[in-house]
Amino acid sequence: MLAVAAALTTMALTTTAAASLGAAAPEQQASAGTPLAATTPAATPAATAAPLSPEVAKAVQQATGTLHHAHNITSQLAVAEAERVKIAEAATALHQLVTDTTAAPAATPAAKAEAEAPTDRTTGTASRASEREPLPAQALADGAAALPAEAAGAAPAAAATPGKAQGDAALSDLATAILVDNPLVDSLTVPAETDLEPQPVLGPQAAEPATSEEAEAAPAEATEATSGAAEAAAQTVVTIQEATAALQSLLAAAPSAAVTVVPAPPTPEEIAAKQAAVAAAAAAKQAALARAEAARLAQLAAATAGYPNGQIPGNLLCGLSFAGGEQLRCDATAQLEKLNIAFKARFGRDLAVNDTYRSYASQVATKASKGYLAAVPGTSNHGLGVAIDLSGGVQSFGTAEYGWMRANAPSFGWNNPDWARPGGNKPEAWHWEFGG
Repeated sequence: MLAVAAALTTMALTTTAAASLGAAAPEQQASAGTPLAATTPAATPAATAAPLSPEVAKAVQQATGTLHHAHNITSQLAVAEAERVKIAEAATALHQLVTDTTAAPAATPAAKAEAEAPTDRTTGTASRASEREPLPAQALADGAAALPAEAAGAAPAAAATPGKAQGDAALSDLATAILVDNPLVDSLTVPAETDLEPQPVLGPQAAEPATSEEAEAAPAEATEATSGAAEAAAQTVVTIQEATAALQSLLAAAPSAAVTVVPAPPTPEEIAAKQAAVAAAAAAKQAALARAEAARLAQLAAATAGYPNGQIPGNLLCGLSFAGGEQLRCDATAQLEKLNIAFKARFGRDLAVNDTYRSYASQVATKASKGYLAAVPGTSNHGLGVAIDLSGGVQSFGTAEYGWMRANAPSFGWNNPDWARPGGNKPEAWHWEFGG
C-alpha cells in the first residue's frame, strides 16, 4: 500500500505541487549546491565506427587498391562483356565487405554488459523476481516507472531551507486527499502493518551493489568478450582477403588491349620549325660533304704537284669511265664524271671527249700540226692534266650543248676560258679547263 501511495503521490506532485512550488525548486537546488542538469538523464551517445585493428586495416587497404584497379581495367581496356560482368560482381561483393567492416559500430564491454543485464534500471531500483512479489496494481507501478526520476521521489538530497517545511506539509496534505478520494485505492486490500518491510528508495544515480558471484564473473566475461572480438577480427581479415584474391584473379585473367593514342596534328608554328630544322640539318650535311670533297680533291691535286708540265707519271692520273684511254689529274677526273652525269640527263648521251692529258712529246707534235692554235710545248694546261677538247655539239658557239655547258659546267669546276670564248684572243668553243 505504501508503494501505491508513493506512486499516486508522485503523479500528483508532477501536476499540482510542482506548479505551486515551481519558482522555489530551482533556488533550493542551487542553494544546496546540486547542478540543475543533475536530474536530467544523460543523452545516449550515437554509435560510432569501431577503430580497426592493424590486420583489418591492412586488408581493407589492399581491397581498396584492388577495387581501384578493377575500375581502371573495366573503364579503359577492351574487356569482354562476360569478363566485365564477373569483375563487376566480385567488385560489388568486396566493396560491400569493406563498407560493412569500416562502418561497424563500436561495441564496448560496458555497453555489452548493460545490454545483457537482467535487472530493471529504469526507476533506479533493483527488481529480483525471486525476492519480491509483483505489486497488486501493476498499472499504477508501470505509470510511476515511466515518470522522470525527480518526479518519482528520487530528488537529490539538499540542505534544509526555511520554505521546505511548508512545502512538505502541502505535499503531505495533497497525497492524503488523493488516497482518500481515489476509488481505485479503496478497492485494494491493505495488509497488516506488521507485514510491511521498509524498502530503501534509491536515487537516480544509486546502483545495486554487486554480489561476490557477479564480481568474480566480471573479469571472465571481459576476457571472453576480448577473445570473441579478436576471433571476429581474424575472420574479417580472412573474408576480405579471400574476396580480394578472387577479384585479383579475375583481373589477371582479363585480356588487356593496347590503347592507341592519336597525337594531335602539329600547329603551323611546329611545322615551320620542323621544316627549318630539316633544312638546317640538310644544309649542314651538304656543307660537311662539300668540305670533305674539297679536302679530297686538294689531296688529289697535291699528288701531281712538283712534276714538270707534260711529265706527270701515269699512275698519278685517273681515267674516265665514259671515254676510254683518256686521263686527267684525279681531281679533275672526279668532277668531270659528275658533269657528264648531268649532261647525259639533259641530252641523253655522254660528253664527247677528243683530247685530255698531253705529255711533253705530245705537245711538241700538236704544235707542229696546229701551229699558232697550239700552245708552246711545256706551257699547255693539257700537260698538267686539267684541260680537255670536246665535240658532240659543244665545239660550236650558239648550240644548245655549248649554252648548257656555259650555264652548268662551272658548278663542277669546268669552264670555257675567256680567251677561248667568242671575242677572245683565240676563240675555241671546244676547249675547257678545270679550275677547281
